[in-house]
Amino acid sequence: LCHGKSLRNGVQFHPWDDHLFQGDPAVLERIPEVLGKVVVVVGVHEVIVLHGKHVCRAHVLTREHHVLGLAEFQHVARVVIQVLAQLVSGGDIVWVHDYHLALLPRMLREVRNETDVVTEVKKVLPSSLDGDEEAKEIVTPVRMVFFIHVPFPTSQVFRELEHGEALLEGMLHADVVGFHAFDHARHFLNAAKRILGLKYESLSGGLIGVRHRGTKILVTVSNVSVETDIIDALLVFPSVQEEAAYLQKKHESRSIIAAVDVAQRLSGVSLKLLAFERLLTDYPVWQSQIVLLLRCLIPATRRVDEAETLREVRSLVQRIQTRFGHQVID
Repeated sequence: LCHGKSLRNGVQFHPWDDHLFQGDPAVLERIPEVLGKVVVVVGVHEVIVLHGKHVCRAHVLTREHHVLGLAEFQHVARVVIQVLAQLVSGGDIVWVHDYHLALLPRMLREVRNETDVVTEVKKVLPSSLDGDEEAKEIVTPVRMVFFIHVPFPTSQVFRELEHGEALLEGMLHADVVGFHAFDHARHFLNAAKRILGLKYESLSGGLIGVRHRGTKILVTVSNVSVETDIIDALLVFPSVQEEAAYLQKKHESRSIIAAVDVAQRLSGVSLKLLAFERLLTDYPVWQSQIVLLLRCLIPATRRVDEAETLREVRSLVQRIQTRFGHQVID
């Protein structure tokens, strides 16, 4: 989360894990010093166990646990808002990341008494005791961007959530709601229309506006990009050139299909392997002409997910290599 018109000051909220904390309180004390920012660490059992891994993700993606989810969403949002409300003022920009904080935009506006304020307005204060003219207070709302980094489900799936309406309302109290892909944005728009009865329309510049709270909430799509400047800089490193030459010589008779994926289910690495297997099956001519150079990253942010994904990937790789030869996958 970032605040301030210039976005130079940062407020970061980190779920905390035992392998980082290691039972040493001094680690927590040094975080603001190291990062140079305000940091909120939410307890291991409250966020990592109940919210980050087992409760929140289960409630977003499955039906059987959804009754328990709202309390965890509210708890995490309250912890964040206790700090955030003291740091932001009218006109500041708050950038909220991901589904963990879906309720935060609405809850922050409620704390700041901004639920019915969409632009700068004058609020009339009670008359003074001496009968002077009524005083007026200028109320400038904060500007909020909510960006969700995971796929948004279809409205048919989302409406199965007992508290789905509350999550939609929470997100729609931001000024901008962003997604990685158009399909995710389309599912969100359909959910807003079918569950909340809201209308949306196309705006100039390729944006979409949802009518809510007397204003238009912008819905945007920002695809994940490749940092070409960084890649170009790395290409001149001797170690990179040596590895590239080694791989080209190793697979000199084949065209190389290079892939780098996070070893998590939502990255789609297993689907990529299944598609590659289908290619080799349907077009045998390519079996001796191409090689899939696959590298999986393990960020250790979703350990159970990563372990299951790696097992599935290894099984698929073994099956493909057994059927078509070890040369087709590196």
